[in-house]
Amino acid sequence: MADLVKHIDAAALTTFEVDPDGAHVHFHVRDHEGSPAELVLPATCLGELLMTLPRVMRDALRKSSGNDSLRVVYPLERYKIELAQPNCTGAPQFILTLASGGFSVSFASSADALADIARSIFGDVATSPEAEHRPARLS
Repeated sequence: MADLVKHIDAAALTTFEVDPDGAHVHFHVRDHEGSPAELVLPATCLGELLMTLPRVMRDALRKSSGNDSLRVVYPLERYKIELAQPNCTGAPQFILTLASGGFSVSFASSADALADIARSIFGDVATSPEAEHRPARLS
């Protein structure tokens, strides 16, 4: 006998809560009749969900608009660059955190990758000897 799939047609995500031990996350939704429902996921799935949601949002936006060039864009309000542990070869590593409102995302980066970003924005000016001695902006 095949497993039956329970279909919940949610109208809104209302709240969420994390178990005290951090093992599960409960997403509370309301259906179109106003009845509550809940989706419970193991916390280990959150990373997968986090990595998948931007693509899901992009696909939904593009399909609903018929415009493949559209993307969801948030204003960059804050950033922070922190020194992390060196990689396995001893090269310095950094953590680049970008934030907007209550949302932030952090990326591990090499110094070369950060320099490439600076060059793509400012050209060679950003990597000139004078630029190397300017303090980094932390916010």
